[in-house]
Parts: sequence; structure tokens; C-alpha cells
Amino acid sequence: MKTNRNKARDAAPIGESVVQPGIRFVPVKSVARKVVLSMHRVGEASVRRRTAQASWIRRLLAEIGLVPPAGNGNIVSKVPAMVDAATGLAAKTREFVGRLMEHFTVLDAQVQELERQIRAWHPGSECSRQRGKTPGLGPQGASASVASIADASDLKRGGKWRPGSGWCRGETRSGAKPGCRESANVATRSCEAC
Repeated sequence: MKTNRNKARDAAPIGESVVQPGIRFVPVKSVARKVVLSMHRVGEASVRRRTAQASWIRRLLAEIGLVPPAGNGNIVSKVPAMVDAATGLAAKTREFVGRLMEHFTVLDAQVQELERQIRAWHPGSECSRQRGKTPGLGPQGASASVASIADASDLKRGGKWRPGSGWCRGETRSGAKPGCRESANVATRSCEAC
């Protein structure tokens, strides 16, 4: 490690690595792929916030002795009736539960809208439709893989997708039968245009 770092010294190793044989460059994603990828990222964040909001509601209800059934659908369908039926609740507690429920409803609507947009985009993309034929993948996974993998031919040459994604060699994807060692090649075999 060289001392007295500056921009020229930092750039020198980068310049040297460019001329090395066997260096593969990451292709630039198209604007359309970036849009789809951002839909997925915003959707993931909305799901996390909705789950956190559901946890807040459950914790507040547990403090007052009410336990709604599991599942986000039960938050919307059962909690208002449980709070209305509860006796001895302070007006402020009802107000706080109401505020949390309003925020949960907004987050739930955002998640559903993003999922609707992804399902609407999926049929218009040849690559996404082809990848969607992979068992267990569906529109969400297919559109996410199309947006995340800029060049699917890299995977055909033995490259790996993100570790832990279930698509790397030696990993089984969720829903696969134990012992099934399908690689990303199975999912990306379909479309050379990707």
C-alpha cells in the first residue's frame, strides 16, 4: 500500500487493471431496466415498512391485551373490530391505533400498486415472459432477474448472480426439490436479447 494517496496514485492501479487480459467489464443497464429495478427496490422498502408497521400495531395491541390473528390481512380486517369491541380503552389509545392503522393502509396500498405495476410490465417484456416460465419464478422474480442481470449470456458462460439469491451454482432456489442443483443457466436459457 502506497502512502500519501492522491487522485493520480489512486487512478494508476485502475488504469493498470484495464489493460490486464481476462478483465470483464460490467455492461451498463438500460434506462428501462433501471426503472424496473427501482420498482422492485421501492417495493422491497415498502414491504419492510408495512411489516414494521404491522409489528408496531401488534405490539401496541399486545400491551392492552388484544392479540390479532397472524397475517397482514388480519391487521386490516380484524383490528378495527377488536378495538371497537374492547372495553375500557382510553380514547388516546384508540386514536393511536387509528393512526397506526391509517399508515398501515397507506403502505399496504403502495405495496399493492407496485405489485400491480410489475405484473403489468411483465407481459410486455419478452425476456421477463421467458424467465417467468421457470417453475417457481413468476412475474415478480422474472422481472427482478431481467432488471438485475444486465447480460444473461454472462450466466451462460458460468458466471454467478448475487450470492444468496438462490440462482448461484451449487445453490438451490427456494421451492426447488432438495438435491436439485439448477443454476442460473436454467432461468436465463430463454432469451438471447437479454
